[in-house]
This record gives sequence, C-alpha cells and structure tokens, in this order.
Amino acid sequence: MTKNRNPIARAIFGSLVLMTALAAPASAEQTNETPKVPTDSQSTEAPNETEKQADVVVVGEPTEFKRIAGSAHFIDNTKLDLLEYDDIHRVLAQIPGVYVREEDGFGLRPNIGLRGASSDRSAKLTIMEDGVLLGPAPYSAPAAYYFPMMTRIAGTEIFKGPASIKYGPGTIGGALNLITRPIPEGSLFALDVAGGEFMTGKAHGIVGYGGSHFGILLEGVRLQTEGFKELDGGGSTGFTKNEAMLKAHYKTTTASNTLHHVELKLGYSTELSNETYMGLSEADFELTPYRRYASTQNGLMDWQRSQATLSYFLGLSDAVDIQTTAYRHDFQRAWTKVNRFESTYGSNLQKLLGTDLSSGTPQGLYQILTGEADSTVIDGGNLELGTNDRTFFSQGLQSVVHWRPDFGDIQQDIEFGIRYHHDQIERNHTTRLWAMTDGQLVDTQQDGPPRNNVGEAHALALYARDEIGYGNFFFTPGLRFESINTEFTLEDPISGEKTKT
Repeated sequence: MTKNRNPIARAIFGSLVLMTALAAPASAEQTNETPKVPTDSQSTEAPNETEKQADVVVVGEPTEFKRIAGSAHFIDNTKLDLLEYDDIHRVLAQIPGVYVREEDGFGLRPNIGLRGASSDRSAKLTIMEDGVLLGPAPYSAPAAYYFPMMTRIAGTEIFKGPASIKYGPGTIGGALNLITRPIPEGSLFALDVAGGEFMTGKAHGIVGYGGSHFGILLEGVRLQTEGFKELDGGGSTGFTKNEAMLKAHYKTTTASNTLHHVELKLGYSTELSNETYMGLSEADFELTPYRRYASTQNGLMDWQRSQATLSYFLGLSDAVDIQTTAYRHDFQRAWTKVNRFESTYGSNLQKLLGTDLSSGTPQGLYQILTGEADSTVIDGGNLELGTNDRTFFSQGLQSVVHWRPDFGDIQQDIEFGIRYHHDQIERNHTTRLWAMTDGQLVDTQQDGPPRNNVGEAHALALYARDEIGYGNFFFTPGLRFESINTEFTLEDPISGEKTKT
C-alpha cells in the first residue's frame, strides 16, 4: 500500500509555510571582493558615523536585486582557494549558526546541522550542487553518504530561516548549495599538486575554453592518504577519492535579444576508504586515541557515483527568464564493518567496551577484538562482519521562472518554482563470520541470512516568492508546498515474500 502524506485534507507537507519578513536579515558575507561594509572575517572595528552597518545584505552582485529575509552566507572562490580546505567541516566552521560533528577526521561523510537541527549525516539539511538536490536519495534516504570534494567547489551558500523557503525538503534545517566551477571566458589551464603527512597527496587539474557561443570545461581531482589512525598489526586507515566533471554549454542571442543557453554537466566519482564504526574503550582512548583494533582491519567503504544534468535557460527579456533543469544521479555503496560477536554477550560492542575488561568473558572478547587472543579462547568468539550494500538513484525535473514587472517606484522580483522528484534506495544487508587467528581475520565461509528492502519516494514541490521594494522598505512574502508519496518494500529473508507499506 502506498503511504500518501498529503491527501487533499492534509495536502501540505509539514504545513503551507508563509514566510513574511521585513528586510532585516542576519549579516552575511558578500560576494563582491571590496564590500563597503566589512564582514566579520575582515574587520572587528566599529563602523564610523558616516559608514553604518547595513541592515540588508545583498547575496550576489548588488545589481541583481537579491535581498534575503532570514540569514544567508556566501563563501566565494577567492576565499576557498586561499583556505584550500578538503574538509567541508572546516569550511563551514567560519559561518555562525552552523555546527558540525567530526567522524573520520577528513569529512568524508559530513555531519552538519543548522540552528539546532540534528547534524547526524546532515539528513536535516537540504544539500544541493548548482541548485540541484545532491544526496543519493534526498527523500527516501536523506543521509549524506556522498559529498563532493571541496577542492573543485567554487562557491558555498548557506541559507537559514525564511531564506531557505525556496529550497526543500529540509526547510526547517536550512539549505547548503555548492557551486561548481563555471566554464571560463577564453582559455583556462591549471594544475594543483600537493602532498603532506601520512602519505597524503592531491592532484587537481582543470582545462577549459569558452568562446562567444560554445564553451567546455574538464576538471579532475584525486585525493589520497594512508590515514592518521594506527591499526593493530599495521595497515592503511586512509582513503582514495577520485572525481571528474565535464561541463559544456552553447549560448546564443536572437535578433529579438532572446537569450538561449543550454548546459550539460556530467560527473563521475569513486571512493575507497578503510573506515569503521568501531570505537575504543575509555582506557584505550586516554592512552592512544588514534588506535584502531585489529578486528577493524577489513573495514571498507567502497562507492561509485555518476551524475548527469541538462539545463536550459531562456532569457525572454530583462524582465522575464526561465530556467529548466533535468537531472539524474546514481550511487552505489558497500560498507563492510564489524557488527558484533557470534556470542550473545558480545552482541552490543558499545556496551562491551564500556564494561570492566580486566577479567572474565569481557576480557576474553576484548582480547579477540584487539588481536591479542584467537577466537577459539571463548565459545562464540567469532566476529560477525556485515556489508551494507545499497543502490540509490535520484532523478527529477525542475523549473524556475523570474518575472520583474515595472511598477514605477515599486521594485519587484517574482519567482515561481516547481520540481518533480523521484528517488529510491535498495538495501541489501549480508553478514559473514570471521575468526581472529594470530591477529588476522580468517574467513569461516559462514554466511548469515540476507536482509533486503526497498524505499521509494515521489515528490512534487512548488514555491512562490516575491521581493517587493519601495524606497528603503522591502517586503518578502513566500509560500512553499510539497506533496510526498513514499513506499517501503520489505523482503522476507526465508520465504522471499515481499510486503509493501
């Protein structure tokens, strides 16, 4: 049975939100390089009497007449190049109201929260790339197991509060938009090679050309490291990531000054990371916080992602333009990690590591985890390793219309948006028992029952927003509506019978 969250009587996802605000947003970073009003990162000196702090901050060039009700922050390419962070957590740490939770130390799977919303896997945050939903399955499985490499991002936008009304589904948690490098005007060639501790290396190449009508850009990045954690018995705790992006566009202007701009973006990414969920006992953390137990030696995340985006911009005049975008993302990941011991006592590793490990069964299980003892020392001492193999797709079509009518002294920028989105996650969970022998995991060839299920979502989103200005007064009403249908299919591991909810 299909679950409909939005029947006619309850047709609003969450609610119909009417965001109306006077022009008094929180301060934001400006995109122009020499702003008249210093940002927090530029100066802490008080403004003089003739240069007061602005109440309304423009996001984008001032001529674009973009005013934000709520809070918006923009980090441009100049600052990103200066910092050259590979970890999105470090990039966002400079923005107020954003908090992060570290997991692996490299930001491979970020945990980002805004204004009190949960940061777990950034699931409450609407994440986009060039205005297109980025997550593997933003509606049916919003956890951000994929995140692009920051070295190829040319701009970062954060929207909080009423400013996020046009970006769903996570309007409460806010929105993050990552802007990729634009196709250049003229020729461009750049190569960035870097190295560091723990056998860390990065190679980033860019080549592109843009003419009066046609333009193309090719960008590739490889980032790798052996990792800073120390695995019992030796071995890598790092990762290897690769990303490639191709952009091509064609633009032309007709005799009636109508602008046509078609752009295609293709991308492919891979990651192999020797990561695990396994933690340490409190005593081990105090002594060697970067240690990893021998039982985590097979921990591996392996994923591949492809993306395709085709957009068409139609500029009918200075007052009317329409941009339509079709997109498709495919993501497949398999993460193998330690789940539990075969024995009932060791089924909860977190509870085990929090107990007294100095004697008895807990001591024996702990010694197996660390490779100090073989699995044979305790009945049920084999370790269960599980592989969460998941396949995602995300696809949709969206369109945004801008209308800037001329009413004399009244300025307006009316914006309408519509998006139809479809995504799916297929989960295939498998388990296998491994024996710890002389500090190494040995495959016992004993498999547990598989568990499979499929989650799917169809969503229709619409919004309307109007920026009304008269003199120094601005009024920004907005409305958003989302209708979401979800379906969950569970397969019985014994009979194979499928149940839909």
